[in-house]
Amino acid sequence: MRMNAKMIFQRKCRNYAKIVFIFQVLLQTAGIVLLTLCVNGTTTKKLLEVLKLTEISPGRFEEMKSALKTINVSQKKALIMLRHDRFLSDANWTYVSDHTKIDDPYKNVITFHHEKKHSITGKSFMNYNDLVNQSSSCLENRIG
Repeated sequence: MRMNAKMIFQRKCRNYAKIVFIFQVLLQTAGIVLLTLCVNGTTTKKLLEVLKLTEISPGRFEEMKSALKTINVSQKKALIMLRHDRFLSDANWTYVSDHTKIDDPYKNVITFHHEKKHSITGKSFMNYNDLVNQSSSCLENRIG
């Protein structure tokens, strides 16, 4: 079948229209994604603070303290057991001990507490050391 110039031009126009439509859809989608990221990126932190999801509760501190204690006890037992392994006896155990130790991630975090109030800049808060002292005194009161 012979194609004349008019048919060729019509085919190219249809292909061009499809390409333009696809480009417009991609451009609009990219714009929506960019605007969504900008809005979410600037408001997420404030929203989390308003909902108080960034604060660490005293219960979570206690859970972390208990978990760290369990992990450290297991680590010490494992190191003692592995030191007696004949294939690992010449390892640098001080290096292993120092690099497998897990530090408390809540060490320098301030938590808001509703019962105990400290007045510094008008906010009530409890720091990590106060929490540890309070939990140890609670345990002593339960035991004694």
